[in-house]
Amino acid sequence: VPQVFIKPLSSLDRHSWFHGKVSRCEAEYLLTQGINGSFLVRDSETVPGQLSISLRYDGRIYHYRINTDENGQYYVSTELRFATLQQLIHHHSITTDGLVHLLLYPINKHKIQPALFKID
Repeated sequence: VPQVFIKPLSSLDRHSWFHGKVSRCEAEYLLTQGINGSFLVRDSETVPGQLSISLRYDGRIYHYRINTDENGQYYVSTELRFATLQQLIHHHSITTDGLVHLLLYPINKHKIQPALFKID
């Protein structure tokens, strides 16, 4: 396959919890069937280049902006900084530290499967 037809995966695309360009409303819809601690990470709608965590707890969906500082470190609350987004997600899977609940159950991306039809 020629290189022009291959879309490189970003390092974030490799994670099941990363949904990329998903709106806040779409994130809420994806999390409606989840349980406490279900979450996903998506691109922020309001601040281009930033990310958001959408997290389900007690029937509500909470959204947290993931910020980056001048050194490229990630944070949700200003006290704790992480070198990678994966470290931030892992940290919040074992302690809330400002979130309403632990990040426990990633909502996996749904891949559209091609339909096969037999023509007689």
